[in-house]
Amino acid sequence: MPKNKIARKSSKIDMTAMVDLAFLLLTFFMLATNFKAEEAAKVETPSSISDTVIPERDIMMITVNDSGKVFIGIDNKDSRAAMLKKVASANKITLTEEELHAFTLETNFGVPITQLKAWLALSPMERESFKQPGIPCDTVLNDLPQWIVQGRFGHKEVTSNDIRVVLKADKNTHYPAISNIIETFRELRVHNFALITTLEDDPRN
Repeated sequence: MPKNKIARKSSKIDMTAMVDLAFLLLTFFMLATNFKAEEAAKVETPSSISDTVIPERDIMMITVNDSGKVFIGIDNKDSRAAMLKKVASANKITLTEEELHAFTLETNFGVPITQLKAWLALSPMERESFKQPGIPCDTVLNDLPQWIVQGRFGHKEVTSNDIRVVLKADKNTHYPAISNIIETFRELRVHNFALITTLEDDPRN
């Protein structure tokens, strides 16, 4: 008796829908993701057992690299613009709209106020390759108080929220550089500030 043969079905799978879905997801993540901007200073923070999380918004970050250079930045673009306008006005510096826009794109920076206009006049590629000397912060010349004061006022005007001051220092930074900044905080009555560290295992556990 002849055997009945079962018809073989094609194993080919139509991947068109899957490819469309992959491109949709890729497009979504590209449009929705906020890419982290290049930092002006790379630091390796000291370790601690503190697990307090820093807020993601309303932050004024003061960064100190291993050689003691000081950089400052605000997370809010409009607040950066307001801070620059106030500092420029106080120092009688006239800025163009292009220079103001260029500053809002810099999440952190470290140049003396006297070099500010010349730095902003550079092209984006020139600013990227420019070796920033850091914000003066010593007993001879200290630009940091102006940036902190005007940054706090500017942020308050733009968002109506208070800004939180955060200090991020390299673990190899010499103490005098940190001491100068903390003394500036004390003079400005910035009594509450956060220190960024790298979380390590608690030896008590």
